[in-house]
Amino acid sequence: MFDGGDFSDARFSGRVTFNSAEFADGIVSFHGPEFCGGTVSFAYAKFSGAIVSFASARFGGGTVSFDRAEFSRRTVSFTRAKFSGATVSFFEAGFGGGTVSYIHAEFSGGTVDFTNTLFGSGAVSFTQAKFLGGTVVFTDVVFSSAAVDFRKAGFTGGVVDLLNSHWLTPPVFDEDVLADHPPGLLLPDRPPESAS
Repeated sequence: MFDGGDFSDARFSGRVTFNSAEFADGIVSFHGPEFCGGTVSFAYAKFSGAIVSFASARFGGGTVSFDRAEFSRRTVSFTRAKFSGATVSFFEAGFGGGTVSYIHAEFSGGTVDFTNTLFGSGAVSFTQAKFLGGTVVFTDVVFSSAAVDFRKAGFTGGVVDLLNSHWLTPPVFDEDVLADHPPGLLLPDRPPESAS
């Protein structure tokens, strides 16, 4: 169990595991680390009460796994994170009861995979994120009562695949994005909500 901790500006290039770790209290900072190779795993980790920051993290290579991790309460931040070459997996992760921020995040390469992820409650923001390249996949994702926000996000390259996602509460996009339908933004037949 982690009651806070500072991993700021660390460089992960080998095999590092935080499997089943519980981040329960305090502030846990992974601010500005570089994931440049190897495998880093947060599989089954529980982010249950802490403020956890991956702000300005650089995912440039290797594999980073958040498979089956649980994000509940408080704040998890990927603000200004850069996904440029790594494979980052959130397979069967659960987001509920807190705020998850990808504000100003940049997706320019690699793969970010949210397959079978549940966005249950709370808020998830991709506001002002930049989708420039790579692939972001939301296969069989369930957007339940979470508020998911893509307003002011830029879709200029790569693929953002929401085709096989399931929405009880649709994510919100800007009207011009829905009207122009960028070629890499793949949406199901049921339209998402637009910001007015």
